[in-house]
Amino acid sequence: MADEDEEEGWDGWRQQEYGGSPEDDSQGQTKQRLRWSEGNREPQLEDDQMSVDENSVSPTESEEETTLCGASWKKVAIGSLMIAAVCAIVAVILYTEGSRMKRELLSKKVALDYAFHNYNKVSDSMQREIKQTECARYEDTFMNWLQSFCKIINCTSDLCHKYWTPYKGHCYYFSKSILGWKESRQNCILQGAELLVIHSEEEQEFVAGFNLSRAYWIGIKDNPVESSWMWVDGTFLHSDEMFWDQGNPDSYFDYDLEAFKNCVMLRKATWANAVCSSPHYWICKRRSEPIPIKL
Repeated sequence: MADEDEEEGWDGWRQQEYGGSPEDDSQGQTKQRLRWSEGNREPQLEDDQMSVDENSVSPTESEEETTLCGASWKKVAIGSLMIAAVCAIVAVILYTEGSRMKRELLSKKVALDYAFHNYNKVSDSMQREIKQTECARYEDTFMNWLQSFCKIINCTSDLCHKYWTPYKGHCYYFSKSILGWKESRQNCILQGAELLVIHSEEEQEFVAGFNLSRAYWIGIKDNPVESSWMWVDGTFLHSDEMFWDQGNPDSYFDYDLEAFKNCVMLRKATWANAVCSSPHYWICKRRSEPIPIKL
């Protein structure tokens, strides 16, 4: 009973407080719960929409990413082209340098072959000259013996070695091989002679009387100290002893051989200056041996 009275009292208080019956209160609570449910649903929808919005990408951001990707590919392409261009330039340089080196090696090979050919030729000439020099030594021995013999028989004459031509107390040797000016002079010295020295017009005419279809070294050379021509016997060339060919002596530098033309050769009946290292024939001159001969 007490409980019923207490419940009736509670219901009466609620009717007074909220102005309705218990049924009305039940309906009100139901509506109140619906309103809270609807109110709670809207924030849930908003949260779901926010999560979707966060996961989605805006068109502006997508365009920016596309632009960045395109710029990166352009940089890669430009870098590749630059590397290819550098490689092409290096290849061209290497090809050009290789071609130049090949030409230089070929040129040096040709020069070496030419030098080797000349070496063999000069070597053969030297062998022949050595044999002739040895023969000249034997002839010297024979002439010394002949001189001694002629002194006993009191004879007079001029004698020259074989292959030598006598003229006015001298003997002249016309070589059969070719050498440079310096080597030619050494060959004459080995035979007790010197390169040809001409001190008169008669001697020039005598030498020119031979069929000189070749060029022969003679014993005259440019003296750089005195700036004049000097004979190997130490005398200077005088104006009345000059038998230069027309236009000689010409330019003192040979651009083909890259050397100065400081030596003189006899060509036919005149002189011409030439590079001393160029190979030519030569003429030696020595005194004949006066032998008294009286039979």
